[in-house]
Amino acid sequence: MSDDESQIIKIESQSADIPSFTTPDEFAAHFGWSPRKVRSMARKLGACRIVGNKMIMLKEDVEQLLEATKPKPTAKEDDSSRIPSPSPVTAQSALEAIRRKAAIDASKHPRSSRGKLILTPVERDTPDEDDE
Repeated sequence: MSDDESQIIKIESQSADIPSFTTPDEFAAHFGWSPRKVRSMARKLGACRIVGNKMIMLKEDVEQLLEATKPKPTAKEDDSSRIPSPSPVTAQSALEAIRRKAAIDASKHPRSSRGKLILTPVERDTPDEDDE
């Protein structure tokens, strides 16, 4: 028996040990994960049942959680099915985008409605020494 076959049997036997429902703490202890991480992932995936402050996971929730933790295959560099990356932003297109944004902002707040600021000198009354 090869190492791969023994690992598969070990994983299947671990999965077979899970009852029809389990708690995140039991699940985490069974697989050696953090209970907090299990609860967080279960909530994020919707793979749990919550009543009050108690959470349980049914067998299908456990399967969904285990499926979500599978590593995703990475695309090889020479793979022809790879999605092409978008073309780099040129200086001209970036400048056009800035100008469009400025035009939109200007249309929302026209300068003509602001009025003009006029500064006028202020004369201060200084006490004359003669008046005293």
